[in-house]
Amino acid sequence: MKAQVLEKEKRKKRNRLIGIVLVVSIIVLFVFSMNPFAIYEPGNGGTGIVDYVPSTEYGVGIPILDEISPEVDYDGNINLKWSLETAYTITKFYIFKRFASGSWILIAVLETTYSYKPKCYAEGIYGFRVMGVATINGEEHNSQYSSEQSVRVSYEAESIPYLKAIESPNNDGIIDLDWNDVAGPLGGSVSGYRIYGQFAFGGWRLVEEVSKGITDYTNNVGTNGEYQYYVRSVTYYLGIEMEGGSSNVQSVVVNINGDGDDNGDDDPDPVPDPVPPTNPTISINDGDATTDSLTITLTLSCDSATKMQFEIYGNLLNFIAYSETYEIEFLQEGLDYPNYKVGVIFGNDDGETEIIYDEITYEEPEEEEEEEEEEEPISNGEEETNYTLVYVLLAILGGVIGVVVFVKYRKPKKSERR
Repeated sequence: MKAQVLEKEKRKKRNRLIGIVLVVSIIVLFVFSMNPFAIYEPGNGGTGIVDYVPSTEYGVGIPILDEISPEVDYDGNINLKWSLETAYTITKFYIFKRFASGSWILIAVLETTYSYKPKCYAEGIYGFRVMGVATINGEEHNSQYSSEQSVRVSYEAESIPYLKAIESPNNDGIIDLDWNDVAGPLGGSVSGYRIYGQFAFGGWRLVEEVSKGITDYTNNVGTNGEYQYYVRSVTYYLGIEMEGGSSNVQSVVVNINGDGDDNGDDDPDPVPDPVPPTNPTISINDGDATTDSLTITLTLSCDSATKMQFEIYGNLLNFIAYSETYEIEFLQEGLDYPNYKVGVIFGNDDGETEIIYDEITYEEPEEEEEEEEEEEPISNGEEETNYTLVYVLLAILGGVIGVVVFVKYRKPKKSERR
């Protein structure tokens, strides 16, 4: 009897285990059918393949997703940043990802932020895009998708150029750069190299791009000081342009003393010093404190500026060409209503200014009172006409009364008495 009870308990445990295995298997098959890369890319945070329909009823601004840098990522931590050109209040953003040109997957829903750092676990090419959501008249409306930005994840260090040491100090301003040829990503061939440099730690700039097979470059400078350089390879893979990792940085100190001989050779042509923008100013509606219009006019000025970047509703927009006047139209449901604040950054190829602000308060325009229409007085002719009618009616009434009295009280004729 005891043996039968033990055997029955064993069967129950075995059946329970089989049930658990079946349930787990069904869940794994379901997840894999929704996202086949979820198994190969653990922890991607995906919520399944989705297709959010953009709204066509309202012109909700399209998010502008920045290019992902670097284009080849070696740790899987991707930095996404975007901006927005719209007056509608965006309440949240949808972040989408796809792997190896597969299906798009929603990986995050964010509120009031313009950056995100997803983690990519598998090696390969990832695409990202962003959709904004605005609440208009109590309903949510989706924007169009942003343009796709791609990044390649590789956990193995690529073959990176090595920039050879530069002789320093340099007395003639002719700087010779030399590096080794390398292979491109995933075994592809390099299509060229880009040389980057900076002077006196003033910021890195592209100096030159050379074609495939060229592994040296001569940079002529004319200003004394310290120069720094590094090199990156350029490769096209699956139609996508990618820069390889940066080489080591080499420095050189230039101290031009002239040619020092009588051979007639000219000294190198001087290179103009960097001229960053200066003296920035901004004024809204010529300095007015209030306005009854949602359209404001900016008066701008900045020495040596070639471009400018506005901050509206706390969001930085893209750089546009510099101009001395610019119009902006706000909405009453904007985040800052009724106090509107606008910031601006001026820039050129040599630098950018700090952001400066001006603000203005919107006041509702006063409604004009409608004038009551006065009743026109009745003309004398009409009055006479009305009185004449009264006289006629009184005469008729008097005649009728007279007839009634006459009939009632008249003396009967002799014939009638009989």
